[in-house]
Amino acid sequence: CIWPQNVVIHNLSQGKFSLMINESFSCYLSSQTGGKLMDEARQIAMEEWVIDFLDNRRKEKGMTVEEWAVLVFPDATASAARMRLQGLRKPQGSTGKRKRLIFSEFTRMARAVGISPSEVCALAENEFGVFSE
Repeated sequence: CIWPQNVVIHNLSQGKFSLMINESFSCYLSSQTGGKLMDEARQIAMEEWVIDFLDNRRKEKGMTVEEWAVLVFPDATASAARMRLQGLRKPQGSTGKRKRLIFSEFTRMARAVGISPSEVCALAENEFGVFSE
C-alpha cells in the first residue's frame, strides 16, 4: 500500500485538527489556522500550557506526581513512570527544554486527572485563540 504524502486520515474538532500520515507512515496531529500550519513555537507553548493545566488539576485533586505517573504509564515501574512524566513537566538536561507531548500521553494524562481530553483541547483553544485569527 502506498500512501500519498500528508493524507488526511481523520478530521477532529470540525476540521480544526487533522490526523496526518506522512511518506514514512508517521502519524501526527496537525493544527491549522487559516489554512496554514501553526508555527512550532506556538505549538510548543500550547503543549506547555496543556501540561501545566493538567499538573494544576493533579494538585487540585491531591494526587502526587508518583500516583499520576503510574496512571499515565501503567506498564512502567513507578520510578520510570515518574521520570517520563518529569520530562514533560520540567525542562531537562543541557537543552533546558521539555520533552514534546505525544498525543497518546496527553490523553492518558488528562483521563488520569479526571478530565476529558477534548475538554482540555477546548480550553487550550480558548486560551490561545488559535482559531480566531
